[in-house]
Amino acid sequence: MTKGRGPLEANMPAPRNRFELDEKVRFTKERLDVLSAQDRRSLEGRIGMVQGNYNGTRKPIVYFPAALNQPELRLFGVDLRQLELVEKEPLPPQEAELSEDFEDSPGVSQTEADDLFA
Repeated sequence: MTKGRGPLEANMPAPRNRFELDEKVRFTKERLDVLSAQDRRSLEGRIGMVQGNYNGTRKPIVYFPAALNQPELRLFGVDLRQLELVEKEPLPPQEAELSEDFEDSPGVSQTEADDLFA
């Protein structure tokens, strides 16, 4: 066991320094395993969004939107070791092509936008 870490913390992955605003996260399997059955059911599989840090600490505020029969949930000061980043899913090929086309388009100039709303 690593010095300064309790038995539950010894099995947890090394913590990240921080999560960025709006990153999608979920609770780690290790954290879910030590929760009561009721708490585990309410958090397992849910994906939350980082909304900031709690009172100037590095502990994030995580918002879980309402889903099916689960109410929305906002947790303050979550330990970084209890969260993992949800990998961003790649865009389907058709959407990726549309995204590339949009980046190459010149868009609407400010003058054209002003004319639309005049």
